[in-house]
Amino acid sequence: NKSRRHIDEMGLSVSSLILTATSTVYVGSKLSAGNRLMPLEPQELEDTQLTLGQALVIPVSSSICLLLLFFFFAYLQYILMGIVVLVGSSALCQLTSLALQNSCFRMGSRLALAISLCATTVAIINWVATGSLIVYNLLGCSLCIVFISTLRFPSLKIAVICLSLLVVYDIFWVFCSEYFFEKNVMVEVATKVASNPAFEVGKYFQWELFKYINPKLELPMKLMFPNFATKRFIMLGLGDIALPGALVAYSLRCDMELNREKEEDPVEDVESGEVSTLLTHTTSSKTQTPLFNTTMGGYFLGLIGAFVGNTLSGHPQPALIYLVPGVIGTLVWKAWHIGKFNEVWQGPTKIHQSA
Repeated sequence: NKSRRHIDEMGLSVSSLILTATSTVYVGSKLSAGNRLMPLEPQELEDTQLTLGQALVIPVSSSICLLLLFFFFAYLQYILMGIVVLVGSSALCQLTSLALQNSCFRMGSRLALAISLCATTVAIINWVATGSLIVYNLLGCSLCIVFISTLRFPSLKIAVICLSLLVVYDIFWVFCSEYFFEKNVMVEVATKVASNPAFEVGKYFQWELFKYINPKLELPMKLMFPNFATKRFIMLGLGDIALPGALVAYSLRCDMELNREKEEDPVEDVESGEVSTLLTHTTSSKTQTPLFNTTMGGYFLGLIGAFVGNTLSGHPQPALIYLVPGVIGTLVWKAWHIGKFNEVWQGPTKIHQSA
């Protein structure tokens, strides 16, 4: 049955993309809570937190960047390519090194760094030469993980303001930009393909070897999975992973603070009559992460909603209109359910101070 096969192939593509995006958010959140990727001192951690002013500026600066790429992509593509390759390869190298250090091989930091540098270099060369979709998605996931693990929402209040403004930004540029610019600006920029600088250089100098290099490159600003049923691609912007992912990471940090609060809560030993701390009673118990688990579920459901909405409408959908209510709604509900809404609204430091 051709229609059944079509549905199965599309389902496989969508499932792969959802699994990849969810796993990226999960890994970034764990690294954020553990301060593992780039270990920082308390003061340095404070400096990575998003302020209210920065939260208000993000949609404006994002709009300016979008318009610049829409009008001047031909001139900016090589600059953007250089930035993406530099930052993406650095992120991929860091994550590979960290994975090797924590693998069953337990490599030393220097050996792990050397191997990850070699592996990343080979991967980047492969991507530039062939446009490898696997390396392309690895770069995108690495960028998202580094973003989620390093940029921190200081409170749910700041997160709600920032993400709500980004929903408005997404809605405007997807649904309303055609009325002002005669084209869907978001879709136009998201689907632009850059010229491969290596191919252009080889063509200019007439180097025989370079004629085998892929002439065009997709810039890793989104995840792409082939839809074998339609011979096209299913896409998800990196912002649709990194920005809601930052709130998922925030929910995990709240859980860690709530666990610390429980551990330091004084209790009386019934038999001896002495006052101790719950730390001695709970070190063997599993860390509880109700906020994180629920918010991860909200992100997962938001992704499903985004793809269902896109399929039913037959029109590109701003994914954030599904993802932001999903993560904010589930986090608010769970925080209220466990009686910690005010603390979560104010931020993890407030939780610890109230202990």
